[in-house]
Amino acid sequence: MQTQDPLVFTVTDPRTFDGDPYDVAARAMTQVRGIVRVLQTALAPAEVMMRNAQMERQLYHSDGDNAKASEWEDSPEGRQLKQVVEAVQLLAEDASEIERRLGNLAKAGAYDPRG
Repeated sequence: MQTQDPLVFTVTDPRTFDGDPYDVAARAMTQVRGIVRVLQTALAPAEVMMRNAQMERQLYHSDGDNAKASEWEDSPEGRQLKQVVEAVQLLAEDASEIERRLGNLAKAGAYDPRG
């Protein structure tokens, strides 16, 4: 029984896409929009798993009662991941603008002057 809903996203080099240059440009920008969405979706649960691993290490190296989630933020991994999370949060705050621009770029790339 599968308890997770897997998210599968395949990134393909747009230079290998079939189609005219306009279709390829549109598909390339649509792919970039998907990458932004996948990054946002994947980061939060990854942070929880990193924290859980740190707590498990604390249990392994202690008498079994000293695993504290509060110590995660001060750990080397916690500090590094916090910086990444903050950067992605800034990206997420701008995500609607980024997606709008990427959508416009996809439309611009898809423009075929031949009609």
